[in-house]
Parts: sequence; structure tokens; C-alpha cells
Amino acid sequence: MQDSFWQKLPQPFFILAPMEAVTDIIFRHVVAEAGSPDIWFSEFTNATGWTHAG
Repeated sequence: MQDSFWQKLPQPFFILAPMEAVTDIIFRHVVAEAGSPDIWFSEFTNATGWTHAG
């Protein structure tokens, strides 16, 4: 059986997920300097904004 991505992570692993109106680029830089997460998630994107002009 092939190892999955999750099984190859160091144990315990550290994940950073965005929080509305809290996690901005400055916060992410501070976290990266303090101890970079093993996995970074990004914010949801507004699909309507990407598919419609204006």
C-alpha cells in the first residue's frame, strides 16, 4: 500500500488554516518566523468575482 500525504508528515504536525478577518499576510509571516507550519491552507475565494467582470 502506498503512503498517503498525511502519513508522510512529521508527528505531530502543525497546520495553519485561515480565520475570517484575522489571518492576513502579516499574521502568516509572523507564524512562519515563529515556527513554520507543515501545511498551509488558504482562504476561500469568491467564485462569482472570478467569473464575472465588475
